[in-house]
Amino acid sequence: MSYFDALASQNNIVFVAMMELGWEIQRWASAVNHFINNNPNKQYIIATFPDRIDLYKNYQHFCPINIDGLYVRKRPDMYKVQFMDDGEYDGILTSLKANYPDAFVIEPPKSNYGRWVFSASELDLDFKPRPLNSQVVHSLLTDRPTITLAPRHRKDCKDRNWPYWDELYDMLKDYTVFVAGANASYARPKNMSNCVCLEDCNREGTSTIGLVIEAMRASKVTVGQQSGNPILSLHLGTPVISWGHEKQRHAVDENYKRTPCYFFDDPTYSVRPEVIYQKIVEMTNENIICSSLLRNINQ
Repeated sequence: MSYFDALASQNNIVFVAMMELGWEIQRWASAVNHFINNNPNKQYIIATFPDRIDLYKNYQHFCPINIDGLYVRKRPDMYKVQFMDDGEYDGILTSLKANYPDAFVIEPPKSNYGRWVFSASELDLDFKPRPLNSQVVHSLLTDRPTITLAPRHRKDCKDRNWPYWDELYDMLKDYTVFVAGANASYARPKNMSNCVCLEDCNREGTSTIGLVIEAMRASKVTVGQQSGNPILSLHLGTPVISWGHEKQRHAVDENYKRTPCYFFDDPTYSVRPEVIYQKIVEMTNENIICSSLLRNINQ
């Protein structure tokens, strides 16, 4: 049985996503893409947050979902948004059904389904953002080594924030630095002289996640504490430096491609920026042996 079995007889389908980024990447959007690939003769509408549309492909229509107070008063968590009134959630669904009366609206599974609603064979992790995303990113490249930072910093989940992002930014003057994040979900650099916040580069035909995907593809390494963006980088095949309290999950279990990953076991999220910087220097060295990095994820 597949969660999408009910869609077999439907010709017009609205896929709804109001959820945590990491879960949307590998527990929803990738499953939606796989379903669309295997059922190309239907009409598809994607309803998700505006900055995430480029996680999806081969759809016909996009309906952006805007939630007031996201990442401030309301927290995306697994398949839902915590502290969001049931009435607000139901109102969004009612609006979608009214706007697309001939379509079948399917929501993500409830949290009691657990992480693994879809098997690996039901996922398409080959994300293909719209072409302008790549054009924008490549116009920003320099002759310096390129890295992407994923500085997760959320008011609604402070225990996983890292207090040293500004110190690390200041150490990276020899790099072209792309910064991934949107709205109030990340630590913006105070000194922008050598950093590019990707959300600031948006224009018609791009999205923040589309720019992040292309920035990661252009980077030697992605750096950030455990969260959805480093997992996205692993799926794209770009090496990762990460830290946090779930090494096995973030470096091994959800690293399907066995992309090189150096993960600091750091349950207090207090690893020093000098340590992270030194690992960046090592992993951006052209002569580094990737097999040595792979050994780290299995220790």
